[in-house]
Amino acid sequence: LDDRRLEMAVQFGAGYTIDPAEEDLQEKIRKISSAGIDSAVLTVTNKYTVTDALDYIRAGGEINIFGMGLEQEPIPVDFNRIYKSELTLRSTYSATPDTLSRAYGLIIKDRKIDVSGLISEVLPLSDFKKGLELMLAKKIYKAFFRL
Repeated sequence: LDDRRLEMAVQFGAGYTIDPAEEDLQEKIRKISSAGIDSAVLTVTNKYTVTDALDYIRAGGEINIFGMGLEQEPIPVDFNRIYKSELTLRSTYSATPDTLSRAYGLIIKDRKIDVSGLISEVLPLSDFKKGLELMLAKKIYKAFFRL
């Protein structure tokens, strides 16, 4: 729903992007693949994103719940669809200390992964609150805080 994020996805190699506020999600996915999508990562999980993922995932596909929404209500799920289509439903809560250490090595220490394109603002740590407010207002993508 954010054009800047869609543009960034293309810059980082996405072959396709879809803005569901501007395009028919189901039609666009079917044009890309009549079988459906291989996997879905739900960074916001609510009854809408779960329903969409189940509608567009191919048989044998995978849905990864990576973030939760604000809703506290149970989300209805068609387990017959999951079973009959042999779907994998998994969740990923957080990185382990080992994963964080490896990421730090690749990004900071060895500089094998360039994340500079993901950072739109560098602020001193004392401006953390200001940076958070700017991100929540969608005025900046991501802030990097330095000591």
